Amino acid sequence: MTFMVPYLNYEDVREHARIFLEKYHPLLQLPIPIEWIIESDLGLHIHPFPNLYRIFGQSGFLGRERKVIYIDEYQYDNFVEKYRFSLAHEVGHFVMHESLYEGLSFNSEQEYIEWLHSMATELIRLV
Repeated sequence: MTFMVPYLNYEDVREHARIFLEKYHPLLQLPIPIEWIIESDLGLHIHPFPNLYRIFGQSGFLGRERKVIYIDEYQYDNFVEKYRFSLAHEVGHFVMHESLYEGLSFNSEQEYIEWLHSMATELIRLV
């Protein structure tokens, strides 16, 4: 399965973030209500996932269907700043990579893990 992610430099990412905040939180008051934006504005669900980081080395991930953000349960319960950063990071995938997710189809956790490992191998070859 091929998954080509276009390269975005810091300025590109900054511009995506600016547009996103302009739409969903134009007052820019801190803290940014990322959970509210995710659940109310984007219509996504935040789902704590037990041992996600310990077992898979992931703080969070956007589900293939782009309806759920899975987040490490320990972070969710104990590290608010890391949890909120992980949410914002996954929202970045939601916003910037919509077309890439359309071509993905996993029927099991094992297929996802195999794909993830193949992506890591491919990225190493590109570096």
